[in-house]
Amino acid sequence: MQIENLKHTIECVHFKSLTSSWHPNHACSEIIKYQKERNNKRNCKFQVPEPWSGDIKNAPILFVSSNPGYSADELYPTTDWPTKFVADFFINRFKDRSPNYSWVFKHRTLLKDGTRSNWVRYWASIKKRAEELLEREAIPGVDYCLSELVQCKSMKETGVESAQPECTRLFFNEKINLSGAKIIIGVGKHAKNFFDGKKDIEGIPVYLIPHPNSRQPKTFNKLYTDLELANIRKILSTEKRIIKSNMDVQIKLPSEKEVEEFINTEIKKTKRN
Repeated sequence: MQIENLKHTIECVHFKSLTSSWHPNHACSEIIKYQKERNNKRNCKFQVPEPWSGDIKNAPILFVSSNPGYSADELYPTTDWPTKFVADFFINRFKDRSPNYSWVFKHRTLLKDGTRSNWVRYWASIKKRAEELLEREAIPGVDYCLSELVQCKSMKETGVESAQPECTRLFFNEKINLSGAKIIIGVGKHAKNFFDGKKDIEGIPVYLIPHPNSRQPKTFNKLYTDLELANIRKILSTEKRIIKSNMDVQIKLPSEKEVEEFINTEIKKTKRN
């Protein structure tokens, strides 16, 4: 796994700068301010930018939306997490490790107190879209990987429009070169505007669907013709795509036991506070 790419993202120069000293006119100031204000109210640490969720190197479908949603309650990587646990979180975010030790279990995030969040509708909808194309049950993080145009967290896409040009300039092509995806699926209006009629990115075909919250038709059966769907499925049935990234800095991911111990420790911290 190309961990150096992941480190480049979570150590974004703009994120590091704006979380240590304020620059109100910066392109990323609005999205960082969103988290900053909520962190101050809850005495929380900054959650790192989200590079992707899943096995980006091998997943055949890459979904790309606007930006990740923010929750102060989620047990999510902060700036003081050891690198190997940050890497495990993003690579194995959807791995089934039982209700107690999965970062996400049945579309519900693990919270800092050890309980589970409400069901995340976006993830459930994306799984259904993947299953439409694969014509079988899809495994999150394995059959598809999730990513965003803007990697810092907010709600209702706050700050996305201003941050998107710089964030995509820094990280989007790097992710595409790292991804083994055979197709890219842009989700929502920001992705539609970003791809702007492009049929492919670096040779990877691009398809568009509305955001799950949209009132528009959302299924591929309603958005694409039978011939177009047959072509998408044909692409997905081909050999694995050759990855263009020449970066292959290795890091040993934590063992299952280490993940369990780390989660237990983080939950105990919360309960002590």
